[in-house]
Amino acid sequence: MLIYPMNALATDQSKRLANLIWHNPKLKNNVTAGLFVGESERDPKVAMGENHLITDKNLLRQNPPDILLTNYKMLDYLLLRPRDQQIWSNNAARTLRYLGVDEIHTFDGAQGTDLACLIRRLKARLNIPERYLVCVGTSATLGGTEGREDMLTYAKSLFNEPFDESAIISEDRLSSAEFLADAFIKKIGFKTPSF
Repeated sequence: MLIYPMNALATDQSKRLANLIWHNPKLKNNVTAGLFVGESERDPKVAMGENHLITDKNLLRQNPPDILLTNYKMLDYLLLRPRDQQIWSNNAARTLRYLGVDEIHTFDGAQGTDLACLIRRLKARLNIPERYLVCVGTSATLGGTEGREDMLTYAKSLFNEPFDESAIISEDRLSSAEFLADAFIKKIGFKTPSF
């Protein structure tokens, strides 16, 4: 399950995921993915395509996909609304294995508390064993060496799972000169035109 802070992010990522699955022979027709967000489509998709996931909410409720993209508000509805309860009917305690939260930095303050409670409710609803769920939080704006302990504390409290220092994956940025240092690019000087 992948949770996004907004419909627009979930929709954008659904297109990328659809394309990845469609072009991988090991995944195509073997892995299903669905998008369950608040927006209702005029023509909901009942099957995956190259640029779209399953979006028919009734079909997703009756036959949950292997990968579900949603936002935190719709996940709340999926746990609360009677008509959505069917989506969980075939779940065993070990059915949900991975939980990703994109743009984790946006879930701060009250929204972070809401998401933490929502994750606890999801775990309780599905009877997920302690320390079984693999949780991932992504952010392009968190990083650097400072604040690593704060990130770990935040992840622990949000997901209610243990994390250690090895859980943080950060990036190293290279300048263009560093990146191209070993490249076979010949520097060409341009003359400034004189007027």
